[in-house]
Amino acid sequence: MKKCLIFGNNNDYILNFYKKIFPFCVSRFAPYIGFMIITIVMARYNREELAIFSYFTAMFALPITILSMPLAMIGNLVTSGQRDGKSGGAIFLSGMPLAIILSISGFFISWGIGKFFLDLYDKESYLVYICCVPFLIFNNYLFFFIESFISSGFIAKVKLFLSLLSSLLISLISFYLNDMKAVYVFWSFLFIEVSFFFFYGGVLLYKKIGFKLKDLNYKRTTSQLINFGSPIAIGLAGQKLVYFLLTQRLMGINPLYVSDLSVIMSVIGLISIPVGAFSQIHSLFVSERKLPEQYGFFKIGLFLILLICLFIMLLLSFFMKEVMMLYGNGALLNNTSVYISIFLLFITSSYMQLGMSHLRAINDTLIPQGVANIVLIILFLPIIWMPSFSSMNVPSFIIVQAACLFIICLFLFLRVKSKTLSQGGCHNGSFGGRSIGGES
Repeated sequence: MKKCLIFGNNNDYILNFYKKIFPFCVSRFAPYIGFMIITIVMARYNREELAIFSYFTAMFALPITILSMPLAMIGNLVTSGQRDGKSGGAIFLSGMPLAIILSISGFFISWGIGKFFLDLYDKESYLVYICCVPFLIFNNYLFFFIESFISSGFIAKVKLFLSLLSSLLISLISFYLNDMKAVYVFWSFLFIEVSFFFFYGGVLLYKKIGFKLKDLNYKRTTSQLINFGSPIAIGLAGQKLVYFLLTQRLMGINPLYVSDLSVIMSVIGLISIPVGAFSQIHSLFVSERKLPEQYGFFKIGLFLILLICLFIMLLLSFFMKEVMMLYGNGALLNNTSVYISIFLLFITSSYMQLGMSHLRAINDTLIPQGVANIVLIILFLPIIWMPSFSSMNVPSFIIVQAACLFIICLFLFLRVKSKTLSQGGCHNGSFGGRSIGGES
């Protein structure tokens, strides 16, 4: 069978980065931009409905994220399986039962949250949105498989087209009705997610992937997805808990600080998209390499992350005013401490992403995620609750968080090196080299 996409086929790490970074960024920018357009439209036509929209999306983000993360590991499993001569299609099919179970579970968990824990003042919006949840989870599984195994460029075009279509649809509805309700947005979400599902299914059928049914191993693939993906899901849940407690601390000092924190975190989230794209490219590339080569590519990744961060911060220095005004917060302008805090948190979180991605590629997720949560919960939270921080501003809190992330980064880098040394593979790795199987 002809392999559809092998990250290791590009025997130059830099060339692989150059070819993949644009489609990977587009597929991640498109939903972000679409969501931002929807928020702007709702803020313009009906701010009360924007509150409902934000309430539901924030409330159900946690179960969706936790249930999706094990499925997101399919990209790494497929690429590492190809390295070992396994069928990517068979690995995908072997993980399908888990994807279906988690997707259906997402619906019932979301239903239970709304039924027993929430005071629903817009039941129609809630009922429509929970119907989106299974598609959001299952489409995540399809997306990461297609991006890693078939075509990152094609999937980027699909993401861009449907995200913009969703934004256009909502904008037209609001313009025609001169109003916008949350339920209209959720109906459009459901339409788009169903469209994604059929698009992804069409891609799988069109590409005629050799699934090799004789290679199916449901137990092994399910175990791998859960074992490697669950720690990441728990880690993300821990980070959300830390963020919630940080907002609680700031709320007790000055409620306006929570707004400032939200803006700063939104800016960091926006500029971190290219870093997230690169980290995923690196992770998939490393998954297909033998261990002696992996550490050399990690060192190159450290250098490229620095270049990406410096380039983005240079752009941000020119357009900081426009970015802040986009979020409607001019109070943070002309504040040196804000710039410093954004830069420090951005660069430390970027290096943390790279370290986590590299360890994920070698199936090491439990201890790294556990240590990250321990540092944030045991070190960061007690520090910001000290009485001396009651007179601090938001950038001071962010700088402390960046310092904690720096500690996490040091641990991750040492763990990467120790993993390599334990296998005797720290001597190789360069900008080039033959790919697995001798393919070019």
